Formats: sequence, structure tokens, C-alpha cells
Amino acid sequence: MQTYSHSQVGLFTTCPRRYAFKHVERVDVPAAPSADIALGDVLHEVIRGLYDAARMSRVLSLADTLAIYAAEWSKPKRENVILTNERLTITDYIATGETMLRRFYERFQPFDEGKTLAIEQMFTFQFPHSPWQMRLKVDRLWRRDDGVVEILDYKTGRRLPNGVADPAFTRQLALYQLGIQATYPEFVPIEVAQYFLHHEELLRHRFTPDELDEETEGIRQDILGIRDAVRREDFPPKEGEHCRWCEFRTLCPAKRHRVQLEAEAGEESSTELSSAQAASRVAEAWLQAKEEERHLRSTLAALREDLIRIASDLDITTIAGASADVVVKQSLVDALPQRSNQEDDYVALSHLARRLGLETAFKLDTNELLKLWRADRLTAEQREQIAAYITSRQTAKVSSKKRRSDAVDD
Repeated sequence: MQTYSHSQVGLFTTCPRRYAFKHVERVDVPAAPSADIALGDVLHEVIRGLYDAARMSRVLSLADTLAIYAAEWSKPKRENVILTNERLTITDYIATGETMLRRFYERFQPFDEGKTLAIEQMFTFQFPHSPWQMRLKVDRLWRRDDGVVEILDYKTGRRLPNGVADPAFTRQLALYQLGIQATYPEFVPIEVAQYFLHHEELLRHRFTPDELDEETEGIRQDILGIRDAVRREDFPPKEGEHCRWCEFRTLCPAKRHRVQLEAEAGEESSTELSSAQAASRVAEAWLQAKEEERHLRSTLAALREDLIRIASDLDITTIAGASADVVVKQSLVDALPQRSNQEDDYVALSHLARRLGLETAFKLDTNELLKLWRADRLTAEQREQIAAYITSRQTAKVSSKKRRSDAVDD
């Protein structure tokens, strides 16, 4: 049975190609965490220690807590972290984390509020109405003094969600609630919360059944997207800021050529171009031709409008050029509203045609049918019959984009 996690789904959404490298092909490359991830890992580990000690009626002193924090940073796995902010050093990250930890300690010590039920614990559960399981790790599960069971997630980043309606808040915590409800159905009522150490802010929410159903469907669609990509073996790269610290950069089809060019930049010039340099020449030639094409299209469109205007003004159909004639044919044709520019009239006309029984005016919308297929909205019988018509075909689209000076694409 396939098992997924919130981080896996998030990774696929961020970059399907990186997801494939890590979870499908399982490419073994040296992985170095970003400084932000390392900071979060260290703080979570120290906070776990604080609450574990409190459950045994012990309270770690602030000095001991800071010593544990420093020891976590000195572990070998922290040696090769990647700095994602060029203006900050690893010392800056450590100092920021220490400040957050001090404030957290002062606010919540002696860490005995309510009853801690689980701290940094893994759960695996059957996702509703699906053939797969979900895995999650809850930072703190506790019963408050008012009897409410709270699922608490600690956040160490700088971003604060735009309220409890922000998907950055709801999607992960909805998954957590589904997991806890499946594991402990007797835990009621349940609230979810995120505590942002950088801002010292706590966001709480109690999902309504409708909200939880909506989030469940959203998660389901995300996973169906993953399963569809696996079925088609289609994992396109999605470029962005995350490329800067991706461990698969030298393998990525969107970055590999640029990495090769950068590696060859310091080599001595040769009369024979390397394959990477030759490819770059072809790309540049295409870009120049594409720019000329855009200019010609614009020029042709403007000249066409001029010719139509001239033909109307002079009441002629043929305009004599030095090398050939240009024929301008103008006529009136019947037309009906189109969805692209007259949507309201188009919808009204569609309803009218259906009421009149004009079935021959409607054609099969294969795009909509594919959406139903991918979203698993068909019955088993429907899927079985339509499956005979599903094929995979290779497509290609060539386009251009501007590149930022730091070689990170938008």
C-alpha cells in the first residue's frame, strides 16, 4: 500500500521532477539541508527535549537548554548546510534560533500546561475513501485544561499565514486532524494550532465538518496528481528559488545544461565546441529567429490593417504592388457568440440549443472528459470502458524566458 506524507505532496507541488528523483527513482545523492530546514530541525529537537523532561517532572534550566541547542548544531550532519540567504552566515542562523528559543522558554516554562499526549510522534493512517495511507509527524498533541485536544505545530520560518483561511495553514493541519481522528476517535473536540516562534504568534482553528471535507478533497486531488504522474511517467521540472539548494541540480533537465556551461567556463578555449556549447549556440540562434518572427508578425498585422483600410477607402479589391498584386476580399459572414469573448451570450445560447434538442450542435469535449478521468470522478465501469481510449503521446513546446542575473528563474 502506497504511503504519502504532507512533505511529499508539497515536494511534488513545488517540483514534480525533484519528487521523482527522490521518491520514484530514489537517486542516491549527497543531501545537504538548507540552513532554514536545519534551524527548524534543531529547534524542534530541543523543544521535544523540554516537554519530554516535563513529562518526567523535570524542568531543564535555560542554561542546559541552550547547551543542548549548541550541541545539536555541532553534530556532523549540520556541517554542510546550504545558506539560502546570501546576506546571512551560519552564525546568524544560530543566533536567530537562540533568540527564538530563549523567548519560547520564557513564555512556556515549566512546560506543564495541560496534559501532553504525544511529542514529535509519527502516525500512519488510512486516508478516507482511498487505497493509500498517510504518514505524519505531530509536534505536540495535548489536552488543554478546558478539555479540548489540540494538535500543535511549531513553525520556525519568517512567513506568517494570512489568517486561518490560508492554505499554508489549513492544508497541513487538516491532514493532521484526519490522522488523529482516525487513530483516536474518542478525542473530541479537536482544535488545530500553529505557533510561530519568530513572531511569537499562535493561530488556532476548529474545523467545521464542511471545511474538513473540503480540505480532504484538496489533499485527495493532490495525491491523484502524483499517481497520474507516476502512471504517465511524466515529471516536468518546475523552476524557482528552490532550485538554488536542490540536491539534484546537476541531474535536472532544466538545470543540467547550464551547470555544464558553468563547469566549462574556466577551461581553455578550443577550436571544437563541446556539446554543451553547441547546444547553447543553437538555442541562441533560435532566440534570435524567434525575435525576428515576433517583429515580422507585428509588422504584417499592421500592414494588413492598412491594406484593409485602403481597400475600403478606395473601394477596390486589388492593390497593385511593384512585384505582385495584393487582393483584399471583404465579406459579411454569420457568426454566433464565442466563449472567449461573449461568455454570457454563449452560455445563454447553449441552454437554448439544448432546450431545442439540437444535439448535433454539440461535440465531445475531450478536455473535460480527461479532467473527469484524472480527478477519479468516473465509476469503475466508466473508467474501464474509457481506459481503452486513453493513450499517452509525446508533446513538445519551445518557449523563451528571461533569466535573472543569479541564474534563478521565476
